[in-house]
Amino acid sequence: MASHTTVLGPLKDRLLALAARDERVRAELESDGSLFLGYQPRMEAVHRENAADLRAIMDEHAWPTEALVGPDGAQAAWLVLQYAISDPGFMRHCRALMDEASSSGPVPRWQFAYLDDRIRVFEGKAQRFGTQFILRPDGPELNLLEDPHRVDAWRRAVGLGPVSEVLVRARGLPLPSQEEDETRQSAAEHWRRQVGWATVSTMTPQLKSIDHIHVFVTDRAAAAVWYKDVLGLVPIPELEFWAKDGGPLTVSDVGGKVHVALFESSPATCRSTIALGVGASEFIAWKRHLGEQLQKEVPAEDHEVSWSLYFHDPDGNPYEITTYEHAAVARALRGQN
Repeated sequence: MASHTTVLGPLKDRLLALAARDERVRAELESDGSLFLGYQPRMEAVHRENAADLRAIMDEHAWPTEALVGPDGAQAAWLVLQYAISDPGFMRHCRALMDEASSSGPVPRWQFAYLDDRIRVFEGKAQRFGTQFILRPDGPELNLLEDPHRVDAWRRAVGLGPVSEVLVRARGLPLPSQEEDETRQSAAEHWRRQVGWATVSTMTPQLKSIDHIHVFVTDRAAAAVWYKDVLGLVPIPELEFWAKDGGPLTVSDVGGKVHVALFESSPATCRSTIALGVGASEFIAWKRHLGEQLQKEVPAEDHEVSWSLYFHDPDGNPYEITTYEHAAVARALRGQN
């Protein structure tokens, strides 16, 4: 990035006008309620025009730093860049510039953090600094975090407050209905592919963990003793009611990180079911995704305290997507009927 020491008034005014145009249209769409119902064509047109103007400015002056256009001019440039979402290549190019500049001083590091998170979310990846959220029917939710345990430390390093403040500030924003939420998510996925943020392969919903593994044993009582003595896995009291009528006895480690479901049956060769754990919203996304990819509906199975989706790979190996956010999924499924 070029170094400047003189504030260019006309250039600053140009940037402030771009930001003002964005804010004016945003306010008009917010007043009629359409702003929160997906990416409005009128808003997208403003973002495209502003991005083109910012690109032209950068071709002549490089990134508009505070030294070049003053604090409010630099803030306006950053705002315009945040909404240049119809031009993935331009945003990625600017991220590299801002990463370098914010590391050496001319640009505040928190501005890079917001841009980096925004790009990661549009690419379908986990965000690092927790700046991005989405409005869901049950309230605002943070987009997936790269590391929930380190996010506040990362935020402090760039001058941001605790991640909890993000959702506090989002309270009071209008929430979508279940139908509006599903329509918006579907439209957003199509748009991301269309403008080049993601290919089909990168659009798959995020997995949270491997939830449990099915193991078939001929004598479950004896196996339970072995799993306790050898692996330190003990039955989960809340799930012991499953261990009847062919159901599993689910055992877990003390920390609740490892779960094995013991089924009493003849051992099956190469047919252990891999169960993958997700949250409620991801469960609904996976149900839709599997229906599209497998070209058939995958029903949600109700296990009273959990929901599961069952399917096989082309070789017949069984898989399960499961969630224990039972009530939230039940509400979502009712909204689809």
